[in-house]
Amino acid sequence: MSETMAEPSGGVLAPVDAWARAMREHLAGAPPEAAELVAHLAALEGTRPGQAWKRHTLRLLRGQAARAAVREGVRLLARCAPGRVPVHSSSWDDGGLVGGPNIGAACGVVWAAALTGDTALLPGLLTVGRRTGGALPEFSRSDRVIEALIHALAQWRDPAALEALWTLHCELPPGGFYVRQFARVLPKAANRLGVPEWRQAECTVPAHGLGAGGSVAFGHRLGRGAHWFRTTFSALVTVEDAYTVSLVYADEEVERHTVHPFTVPHGFRKRHHTESVDWVRRYAGRVLETVNGERERLRGLSGTGRTWAFQEWARLYRDHPVTGAVVRGLVWEFEEPDGTWAAARPAAAGELVAARGTPPAPEGGAGVRLWSSAGAATGEADAWRKHFAGAGVRPSFEQ
Repeated sequence: MSETMAEPSGGVLAPVDAWARAMREHLAGAPPEAAELVAHLAALEGTRPGQAWKRHTLRLLRGQAARAAVREGVRLLARCAPGRVPVHSSSWDDGGLVGGPNIGAACGVVWAAALTGDTALLPGLLTVGRRTGGALPEFSRSDRVIEALIHALAQWRDPAALEALWTLHCELPPGGFYVRQFARVLPKAANRLGVPEWRQAECTVPAHGLGAGGSVAFGHRLGRGAHWFRTTFSALVTVEDAYTVSLVYADEEVERHTVHPFTVPHGFRKRHHTESVDWVRRYAGRVLETVNGERERLRGLSGTGRTWAFQEWARLYRDHPVTGAVVRGLVWEFEEPDGTWAAARPAAAGELVAARGTPPAPEGGAGVRLWSSAGAATGEADAWRKHFAGAGVRPSFEQ
């Protein structure tokens, strides 16, 4: 008799974290096939299982109790209490969402979820990714679990799984080891589904952990939200417009507003750790690279006749903390209910403003496209130039 069959209460999971304790309770009341599956999942070594492991997992998943165990495992990973913040740790897997002895089981659960092909599990898996990737204001990171999830989603040949992967790529904090993982798997996953390059480009713009206003702050407290990174000084990085990213350095002696090349105040490195100061500078530089890249990408779309549904355009363009800065420096056309098109520019709060007259009020599937001065009504181009000048907004590029 196998170890798991002899101890159906889930003895294969060490009761060292909230997730494992809750899973043990679930397995105690479940048929033996659930414990058999979890024992197999816990035996996973590494984050990318071989074909033999996947085939055996699929055989075990034929049982309803086994599939229910996977659903419960994902639900608990998404909802159970986070771990403790370690005082000294060389790994994010020390005291994170799941304890070291249970890392293999957690990785196995996310792979089993992908192998079921059940897209109803994707919202939970997305939450697991945000937690273990460090994108939420709690200590729940796990390098091995987020790596396993990235590869599991990439091999799940479903557009919804690819959307979840794109979301994690956008939301997870910059500079993590998984940046390399995304670079390897995202193009392959998208190409397998026949996704065109222009679609891949607009869905993989990193947000760099910036908030809705295009800013992120660093300071003395252990990082909140996307950044588990402490500095002995205060720093604020902000996307100002389609050309400018600012970095404010501040401590008890100085407050300095800088733009590229983000010159460090005199004596700042002596008072603070050079590594921390340079990390923040590099971070601001990466944000600026993304801003410049987005400005050129949108310039390339000008004149192509590309049209978006308003809801999708708002999500990918207007509301993106980096792309949105470029979008606000451009004039767009919005489809009216009668089929006509009206020009407007998104303002900082998201509302539309017109150079003259009443701005449009698009909804849902209404079309959106870049405006062009070619073929515009008489005086319209001049009206927009005056509008930008009066609003103090630098156009992202000439339209």
